[in-house]
Amino acid sequence: HFSDSTGLDAANVSTAYEVAQLLYAAYQTEALRPILATGTHVVQTEIPAAGESETPRIIEHAWRSSNQLLGSGGIVGGKTGYTSEAGQSLAVISATNNRHIIVVVLDAADRFRAARGLHTWVRSAYLWKT
Repeated sequence: HFSDSTGLDAANVSTAYEVAQLLYAAYQTEALRPILATGTHVVQTEIPAAGESETPRIIEHAWRSSNQLLGSGGIVGGKTGYTSEAGQSLAVISATNNRHIIVVVLDAADRFRAARGLHTWVRSAYLWKT
C-alpha cells in the first residue's frame, strides 16, 4: 500500500515483491528508463549580470545517484531509499538479452553488498529457458 508518492509517509507499507513490480513498471515506461539509469545529472543556471559592464555567470549543479551498482554487472537502473521504518533499501534491475533480474533489499546493513550478492547468485543459479 502506497499512501503518497514520496514514499516517506509512515503509512506506506509494501513488500519487496511490490517494490519489484513498481520498478519493473517504471523500467517499462520509456520516459522513466533513462532516469532510472542516470548516475549523474548536471544542469546549468545562468545568473544575470548585475550591471552593463558585467557578464552573466553560469553555475553548474550536479546531482549524483547514491546507487553504487549502476552500470556494474548488467545493472541498468534502480532506486535507493531510506526511511526509519524500512531502513536502507535498494531496488535494481539488470537486463541481458531482453531478460530481466530485479533485486530488492529492505532494511539492509549494507544494501549494495546484499543486492550485489543476490544479483550475482541469481545470475549464476538461474537457468533461462529458451
